[in-house]
Amino acid sequence: MSRLGFLPKSLLIAGLCYIMLLEQLEKRKVKILEIGVWRGDFAKEILVRYHHIIAEYVMIEPAEKITGSMTPELKQRLQEFPVQFPGINFRHFNELSVEASSLFPDEYFD
Repeated sequence: MSRLGFLPKSLLIAGLCYIMLLEQLEKRKVKILEIGVWRGDFAKEILVRYHHIIAEYVMIEPAEKITGSMTPELKQRLQEFPVQFPGINFRHFNELSVEASSLFPDEYFD
């Protein structure tokens, strides 16, 4: 039993490890990949919540390649995101995911 009397030591150790892991993640910036961005709704949610730990946000959306145009929402967000989140490098690829995967080395993304 721990000093707290009601928590087993293993649970306390696991909790401390989790806290230490979160602290380490907060200290480094990550590279994010989103496949199938469509309108950019999910990207916006992720950016609002985690912009402080994101170094690069890569978006794969082939709508323009397939249909000839991307959604107006995504077109607008691709212009707005760099202004709203200036510390993040944004990249958009108008490719199918299989083709886009060859553009990045293994283990590039977090």
